[in-house]
Amino acid sequence: MKRSTVLAHRPDSVRSAPRAGTPGAKLKAAVGSAVRRIARKVSAQVAAARREAKVGRTAPRPRTSVQGAATPTITGGAPGGGGMSIEMWRADDGGRAVLQGRLQRGVFDEFAHEPALDATDVRVVVEGRVVTLSGVVKRYPDRVAAVRAAKRVRGVQMVRDELAVAPPASDERTDWEITLAAMQVLESHVLVPREQVQVTVAGGWVTLAGEVGRGAERRAAEQAVQCLVGVKGVANLITVKVTAPPEGLHARVTAALARTAALRGHRIDVAIENGDVVLQGRVPSVAQRERVEQAAWDVPAVTSVRNQLRISR
Repeated sequence: MKRSTVLAHRPDSVRSAPRAGTPGAKLKAAVGSAVRRIARKVSAQVAAARREAKVGRTAPRPRTSVQGAATPTITGGAPGGGGMSIEMWRADDGGRAVLQGRLQRGVFDEFAHEPALDATDVRVVVEGRVVTLSGVVKRYPDRVAAVRAAKRVRGVQMVRDELAVAPPASDERTDWEITLAAMQVLESHVLVPREQVQVTVAGGWVTLAGEVGRGAERRAAEQAVQCLVGVKGVANLITVKVTAPPEGLHARVTAALARTAALRGHRIDVAIENGDVVLQGRVPSVAQRERVEQAAWDVPAVTSVRNQLRISR
């Protein structure tokens, strides 16, 4: 590129430029060279920053910690909530930090697919492939939805639920009021056997006990009380009546898994040991792992399921 120099007329009172070879000329040349080096360095840094921005627009650049401890953290909620902030300390293993950042963003993206979830005060911490959810939600269904969303992220091997439920004052209920509401909803649920499920409530936590004939009835009882106003947690201690496994139980479970569209393409090994259904194999997410177990429980005459499925890396 051609360079041009424009010389403006200066008054005689202004001192002329130093002649070549003089100390003043040498100083001016040295300063000019230093300025050009700085300009080239800044230009290179700007170009590098632009390239990195194109690669990772979804999250801020991780910061580097002297200790090298990887403790990535996301704090935020669904769109319309309090927003999201990301803090990540990059480990010596850059690949691990990138993976944890991807899992964090994946959890937050799944929150956005739960339309009823208010995750404004939910905190997400990823250590390795373990996701820990902490913070506060206003309703128990929000807690269930947040855990369900985190389990859908591929690569997550475990989800720890440390969320607390703090209902607004208008939703506060006494334990006796929650007990009456739970008894009423269970009594009117067509899938819950009458007089076979007992309810106790302490501090807003609902405990279900009793014995039913099918795994589907056990799950129906839990889902029935989850959405009651004032509930802060549910403990399902209902057992399924143990009976001798009928002939062909292995074939029934295998067929049930094959009919489940979400499980197609994954090899699941089924075995019957001492009346228990044993599941082995690999699936891509914790949610898929639970979906396989649920499909096995839904088969009539299944009274126990041992889920030994592993999460694919």
